[in-house]
Amino acid sequence: MPPAPHTPHDAQRLAAVQRVRLLGTPAEERFDRITRLARRMFDVPMAEALSVSERIRRHVADAPIGFDQHQFPVTCSIGLALSTQSDDVDTLTRRADQALYRAKQSGRNRVDLSPRPH
Repeated sequence: MPPAPHTPHDAQRLAAVQRVRLLGTPAEERFDRITRLARRMFDVPMAEALSVSERIRRHVADAPIGFDQHQFPVTCSIGLALSTQSDDVDTLTRRADQALYRAKQSGRNRVDLSPRPH
């Protein structure tokens, strides 16, 4: 059992993780290909990445989190990057991070796709 949240931020993170885990239930088997690579990073087949990311974003934002008799909204921003044969993990991660920062700077609660490298 995960530790009890101590702050609203802890409660938001815990609820977001639990909501994303629910996407892998048998009723939504296509999400079973989402795999955890590192903290807050996922690997999704590109053919499904935009739709999966939008679905995750909406799913997380669906309901506020209750903490200490208050309700707090939860949103997420997602950055995506297409890999090429010459990309290593660091390069791909850097491009996905740049897309994530653009999503946050554009108002948060968005999905942003990194442009293809030249």
